[in-house]
Amino acid sequence: MEQSKLLESKKAKAILGFFLLITAVLTLLRLVNLDADMPSNITSSATLYGDEGTYASNALKYFYTGNWYVIGDFNYPVHYPVYFVLEVIVFKLFGASFETVRAISAVSAVLVIFTIWLIVQPRVSNLAAAITTFLISSNYLFFAFSRYGQADIPTLLFVVLSLACLLLGKTTPASWRTILSALLLVSAILTKTTAVFAIPVLLVLIWQQQQTAKNRAIHLAIFLGIISLIFTVYYILLVKPYFADYQRIATSLKYRFYNTVNAILLSFWKQFKFGSYKISRLVYASALISGLFLLVSWKEIRDKLLVMISLVWLASGSFVLSLSSYQPPRYFSHLVVPLAILVGIGIDHLIRVNRVKEMCIIGYLMLGIVLFASLQGIVKITQYMVSPQYSMYRMSEDIHRQIEAEKIPLPLLLGSIGQNVTLANGLPSVGGAFVYGLDTDLLLKYHHPTHYLTLGPVVNSRSYILTKAGYQLKLIKKYDVLNNYVEGRQVHLYQMLKKR
Repeated sequence: MEQSKLLESKKAKAILGFFLLITAVLTLLRLVNLDADMPSNITSSATLYGDEGTYASNALKYFYTGNWYVIGDFNYPVHYPVYFVLEVIVFKLFGASFETVRAISAVSAVLVIFTIWLIVQPRVSNLAAAITTFLISSNYLFFAFSRYGQADIPTLLFVVLSLACLLLGKTTPASWRTILSALLLVSAILTKTTAVFAIPVLLVLIWQQQQTAKNRAIHLAIFLGIISLIFTVYYILLVKPYFADYQRIATSLKYRFYNTVNAILLSFWKQFKFGSYKISRLVYASALISGLFLLVSWKEIRDKLLVMISLVWLASGSFVLSLSSYQPPRYFSHLVVPLAILVGIGIDHLIRVNRVKEMCIIGYLMLGIVLFASLQGIVKITQYMVSPQYSMYRMSEDIHRQIEAEKIPLPLLLGSIGQNVTLANGLPSVGGAFVYGLDTDLLLKYHHPTHYLTLGPVVNSRSYILTKAGYQLKLIKKYDVLNNYVEGRQVHLYQMLKKR
């Protein structure tokens, strides 16, 4: 009997070791070839052509000129100051490039996975932590956008660290953990505003951790007071002095939001469909089933608190997404974490804790399903990583050569794609706001761009604005970039000739 148990223990350790090895490989693999193209099958929107450079534009300007402010254009530090600071630090230390801006997300993803292990393993089990981190690391959506130079994954890291402050470090006084958690949540929101989804998650966690009404009131007051204080300072120092810039970005976003309760509720209901499609139908369905089962078995589960905050996270995150009609796949990447936690705890409960044989069989069946879903993700990750493409980088280098050959004294690219070129090689650019038709007269009059980059031929509305400003466009070259995934459109490079 003892020998049988010993063999079973060795088998369990071998399986756990295998899980951890694959998780470690997948976790670190996202750090390789960061200058390669993003997978063009990950989204249908044109975001991959210019958003990395656009959101890094102020940090790039600061890196090359020492001044972050751009007249007439989007000034993202007013909305997202923490992400701007992260970019500036990384650019100063390692230079500005696709690799460095994407490294912020890639390293953040590694830290997210490691921190989730630290949270789940001591509270539940090695098995639950291994399944959870394996699901996160092998998810294709999460993998792809952890290699993307945007704020989504760094924001998630701040949220996870905020949770970790409250769930770990029991030797530290509770008040200090609450203060640090609030500071990290503010950092998350000032990295990307969608992190507001985490407020109810953390409030529920604080409420559940404190046993008396007095302690609950004190810690909630500390938490909310710090958030209110920092946002008051943020308003005084950034929003008020740069209110026109704050409003310019807000104006570009406001058309996305629903303005009726019915529309929001319908959108919230659809989140389950959208989420399962964009993350993984099998993982999403398994997480919902696990969540329901854990609620039914509430008295028996090992960590009620972790299950509770995962369910609140899933509901709150889905609700914040439902407020807007614009829901690109990367917005769903943070939901991979609570879904994976629910699956990990659910399978652990069915296999290890529940003594009913039929329940164990269901647990192993669910484990097989999520392993199959993860295998699909691993296949996609492998296919992407073994054949990297560099069309964005090569286009950027060719544009640099084209413009150098023209010997124009002060070349300046117009448009968000041009800002990706700046990220690649430092060629100056402006005009993320031009895409939205905001303050175009001021932008053109002040900056005098010399070239215009568009996805497909220039549209009539932009052509009218440029003609009115006294420009003629001369097509120089077309480029095949990212497999022309947006309706087969090529990137067009125009020279902007000023009429005399």
